[in-house]
Amino acid sequence: MESDLKQTFTDDEINNFYVDFATDMKKYEAVNSHTMDQLYGFIDFPQFKENIIGYKKGPMAIKAEEQKAQDDAYRKTLNSMTENSQAKFYDLKNEDVNDPALKWIKTVTMAEKDGIEVSVYKRPMEGSTLDLTRADCVMRNVTLANLKTFFGKYDTYAFRMDKRNNLKHFKWVVNNEPEGNWVMYSRSKIGAMTSDRDNLVQMTITDVDGGKALFQVLQPTELADYPPHDDYVRMVYFKSALYTQEGPDVRVVQFENFDLRGYFPAKLLNMIASQHAKDALMSIYEIVQEIAKE
Repeated sequence: MESDLKQTFTDDEINNFYVDFATDMKKYEAVNSHTMDQLYGFIDFPQFKENIIGYKKGPMAIKAEEQKAQDDAYRKTLNSMTENSQAKFYDLKNEDVNDPALKWIKTVTMAEKDGIEVSVYKRPMEGSTLDLTRADCVMRNVTLANLKTFFGKYDTYAFRMDKRNNLKHFKWVVNNEPEGNWVMYSRSKIGAMTSDRDNLVQMTITDVDGGKALFQVLQPTELADYPPHDDYVRMVYFKSALYTQEGPDVRVVQFENFDLRGYFPAKLLNMIASQHAKDALMSIYEIVQEIAKE
């Protein structure tokens, strides 16, 4: 079926459909509910539709004890990436994406367009059913200072970054811009038939090696004022990116992994992760270009 699609549509068009379909199912249901049901069955686990009838939110597809075991394994893997996170970033950066043993697969190739070039790869992440993505990107005619301004004022740009209008709430819990350290809380609606996801993450920017900045989004210790909420599913998120000034341009090497948790199928999440990485970098560049012109 995928080969037939590629005779008519580009990879970007197909990936954009996957993302849009997963996050805005009601729109497609209104156009043709019968076809929507068929497509829904193609991309998801067979038992998913049966499970969703009886439950509002996850975990739905597996028993609670199995979910806990899966969460524990994923948390162990995530902790291995966030402990001594700078060293782990360089370990990942040094991996050869062309080495078959590492199982990196190139999923997105976007030649330079309007000043930005992006390539995205993915590979299985140890101890998890979710993939790790790597994005290599060049942003023309912007500076590290422009990017630092963007991240320091992310509360100003958060809703603009959300091209699909899923973000419902955002706030700084800690805002220590002089030290390059923030904690942010957000809540998003990811689909018509899913519970809201909330997120509590620490964001840091560290100057390294002269002319470079390491940007990381890590999971902080749970804060008493922001405990997990019964009505939401708390997602887990990791990002580590090195921004390097090269003349008038900035080169980005970024690693990212996120788990929406609950019943959201890993197969579907892996399908959209690469497109998400590309779209987010393009949105950042759009805003940082404006900052550069101010």
